[in-house]
Amino acid sequence: MRILEIHIDGFGALGGRSFKDLQPGINILYGPNEAGKTTLLEFIRRILFGFPSKKAGKINYYAPMNGGARGGRLVCQLANGETAVIRRVDGPGGGKVWATVRAEEQEGQPAVDALLGHASEEIYKNIYAFSIAELQDFGTLNGEQIKSRIYGAGLGLGGVSLAELEKGLQKSCDDIFKSPRKGSKHKMGDLLNEIREGETKIRQVQDALGQFDELSARLEQLDRDRESLESRIREAEERRGALKTQEDLYPVYLELADAESHLARLEEITGFPENGFEVFSRRRSEIEQAVRRLDEEAGTLEKLKSDRDNIQLNAALLTREDDIAVLRQQTEKVRSAIHDAIGVRQERELLDGQIETEIQRIGKNWGEETVLKFDLTEAERDRIQGFRGAIEDARRNIQRARDKLDDRREQMARGASGQSTFPQWPRDLPLGLLGLGLVCLVWGIAAWNVPLAILSMALAIIGGVLYRAFRRENEPPAEDPLETALIERLGKAVKAEDELFAEWRGWLAERNLDPLLTPHAAEKTIDLVRQVKIMISQRAGLDKRLDQMRETRESARDAIEKIMPALPGVTRPNDPCSAIDLIGRHFDEAQKNKEKQVNLDAQIRELERKIQKLASGLEQERAALSGLVRSAGATDEDDFARRHNLLEQRRSLEKMLAEKRNIIQNRVGVGAGYEEFLEVLRSSSPERRSQELRQVSAQLEEFHKDKDRVNQEVGETRNKIASLSSNEELLVRQSELEIKKRQLEVHAGEWAARKTALALLSLGKRKYEQERQPAVIKAAEDIFSRITENKYRGIYKPIDSDEIRISANGAEKSLGVVEMSRGTREQLYLAMRFGLIQEYEARSEPLPVVMDDIFVNFDDERLARAIGTLENFARTRQVIVFSCHRRQMETYRELGAHEVFF
Repeated sequence: MRILEIHIDGFGALGGRSFKDLQPGINILYGPNEAGKTTLLEFIRRILFGFPSKKAGKINYYAPMNGGARGGRLVCQLANGETAVIRRVDGPGGGKVWATVRAEEQEGQPAVDALLGHASEEIYKNIYAFSIAELQDFGTLNGEQIKSRIYGAGLGLGGVSLAELEKGLQKSCDDIFKSPRKGSKHKMGDLLNEIREGETKIRQVQDALGQFDELSARLEQLDRDRESLESRIREAEERRGALKTQEDLYPVYLELADAESHLARLEEITGFPENGFEVFSRRRSEIEQAVRRLDEEAGTLEKLKSDRDNIQLNAALLTREDDIAVLRQQTEKVRSAIHDAIGVRQERELLDGQIETEIQRIGKNWGEETVLKFDLTEAERDRIQGFRGAIEDARRNIQRARDKLDDRREQMARGASGQSTFPQWPRDLPLGLLGLGLVCLVWGIAAWNVPLAILSMALAIIGGVLYRAFRRENEPPAEDPLETALIERLGKAVKAEDELFAEWRGWLAERNLDPLLTPHAAEKTIDLVRQVKIMISQRAGLDKRLDQMRETRESARDAIEKIMPALPGVTRPNDPCSAIDLIGRHFDEAQKNKEKQVNLDAQIRELERKIQKLASGLEQERAALSGLVRSAGATDEDDFARRHNLLEQRRSLEKMLAEKRNIIQNRVGVGAGYEEFLEVLRSSSPERRSQELRQVSAQLEEFHKDKDRVNQEVGETRNKIASLSSNEELLVRQSELEIKKRQLEVHAGEWAARKTALALLSLGKRKYEQERQPAVIKAAEDIFSRITENKYRGIYKPIDSDEIRISANGAEKSLGVVEMSRGTREQLYLAMRFGLIQEYEARSEPLPVVMDDIFVNFDDERLARAIGTLENFARTRQVIVFSCHRRQMETYRELGAHEVFF
């Protein structure tokens, strides 16, 4: 499984946040301290395994700080490529959670556990999703599930926990047999107790065989005593029932007698109409409602008339409705004219200045009139292009002639230098020989040294001859005819260019353009003239717009002047728009008053008709009520109510009498029995009945106790007689005793087998740990060695403890975890977790690994190697790393990690 998206509804400070497009491999989530990295780690844990309850102790519940309900969802991809959504909301029992796969939604933690490969919260929190706090605490790796994975996963047990296997065997042994102690329960102990009880009962059966005759006589006497007791019990129960019935029905009898007495004193009412009082009450209520409605409607009518009379109507203003409508339609136009006039004038002034500036750029003698008159035909534009091409051709001809002349002169120079057979330095030798010869000649003559004088003269002559020969060689050659022709060609090209420029300047002068313009510059000037023409046209448009604005304002002022007399006492604002708004408000108010007046008149007319109809209905109701009172034989409404009350009392008493008679008759019967029961109640007092009832109840209770005692003795005697009448019970008990002894032998064999299995398992585990460490430790050993650059060669777990020992290169003694630095311990614990993940995922669903700033205590070299190891580790799984360090961010970026910023 890997996480694709994280959506947080409410969780601490991260409410309403989403993190999308998480990738396989390494994902680095960078953010400063307090950005919410630890909150995001805890969110992932709790979405997968539930929110803690309020009874969990002093922990952070991450109540939403920005509103919303605590919860959210994770969008994941399973190992088979399917997409799964895990959604959890706050609630009891860790919250409500749903898992959706292939559009099928299942509720409950078991559905989520199935997606996670049934990984427990302990394994995921301490192995897959951990912060620096869990990394530093080795205790997080000491849970039973995790220890079993570390030390027993390589025993060939698959997903079975070695600790759970040992625990199950020990529990099975304890169920069969436990060392005797108070309150202990086990199968063998229970069987031993049952065997002892069976032996005791067998001895009792054997001792009681001589008591048969005595027990038979006692049983006959007990049967006679029981029959006598049952007869007396029946008589006592009948008497108690009669007394209890009299006591229960005596209050009913009193109510019956009181109702008969009251009914006899009531006046007899005849001729009262059926449902008369309901009709009477309904009509009186309708009359009261009609009177109340008449009063309310009359008050409403007076208020409506008062409101209508208080309305002030400006009829003069309403007659100018058409003018006001036209004026209001022009409001935005007037407002725009006032508001835009300044901007348009500024734009016009700016455009005017630009026109003047651009005309000066065209030429000194140019003006707006010159610009507007200036126009070029298409032929003249083509003529400029022709001049431009001809001038460029002339310049190319001059350049080609110059290039050929330079090439010829360079060729001649190379030819002259190529005729000399000596390098440059021998050419300076003749002058040296000539000078040296003359110096030595003078010295020889002065010293009268003839040989030196002759030799010096020879040197001088040789130097002079050589100098003359070299000088003759360096003399310039005769005039070159080709060079002369090339010079003449260059002169013709220059002349042709001068003539072309003279013609071009003449063409410019005819059109009042600067004679110094090039064809290219002339084209730009012509474009500038075209732009100036456009600007002049734009200025004319602005002038027209300003005139229209002025006309709009004047038209509005004229209309306002016509309407203002209809508003006496109202000061006219200077601003036309404000005046239009003022007129509009007064007009709207006048229209509303007119509409209100019309509506009030209609309401008044409708209300008057309604009042008339209500008054007519009221008279009809009053007449109907009077007829109803007379039909009942009453003099007025109060007499009608009195007669109705008397009739209701009589009906109520008659109903109650019937109910009381039914109650008594249901208990004692009808006819003579009913009359006799009433006579008994009249002739006896309640106190006497209560006293007799208590006596009968006490006597009956004693009879029942005696009967229970006799029944118990009868049962015991019969059991003893049945036991003594044959020896079958003895045989059955002896058979049961033998069966329990066989069961005891079977349980003893089972207990011995399980104890043997525990001993063999312990021996096998000890041998395994001596000869071969678990695969988890082997994998962690390789990762730890790479992070520390082989400084530590191995990880070892002693047989008799869960302590981890480390073998260092060059050290004879192994190190304990506490003997290493904090950073090295964290590197060991990280390697152990990577080894656990590799071993766990060999048989379970891969899960995303989430690490919160765990490299803070790693030095630079080990940090680089740890991140390199993490890169290799993340090739087949998803790793999400939280960090607040930019140097780590850059290292992850170089590895190609996917970046996510808080």
